Amino acid sequence: MKKAFLLLGFSLVVLAACEKEEKEEPAESTATIVGTWKAERTSGFEYNQTTMDTVFTYDFPIGGVSSFQITFDANGTATVVDEGDTETGTYVYANNQLTLSYDGDVEVFQVSELTATTMVWLQTETYTDNGETFYAEDKTFFGK
Repeated sequence: MKKAFLLLGFSLVVLAACEKEEKEEPAESTATIVGTWKAERTSGFEYNQTTMDTVFTYDFPIGGVSSFQITFDANGTATVVDEGDTETGTYVYANNQLTLSYDGDVEVFQVSELTATTMVWLQTETYTDNGETFYAEDKTFFGK
């Protein structure tokens, strides 16, 4: 009987010493659209899908004489400062889609990247001109 208690006591000590392996929960994203973002760069291309030719490409910094800044408040207000002109409107951001409404216009952007310090807007368009089909893509890179 003494051996049984000794064995039971030893088993309890061994079990108590074993740590339960905890699963690591994925870190919740701290990225938010709320804040002030300044446009830093824009790039894109246009492609003629009919002739399979690249019409043009571009990639240039935004700064110097050209400036664009947008502030998103938590209450859904957006303030746009473009070349010194200020417009206030509203925004909705859901499922990586940003809808901006200001100055009577509504614009929709795909947000292809959002981190604590980087946001990238993506706009695409397919259109026909003189019987030829074109595809255009524009990305605007923002920093916080």
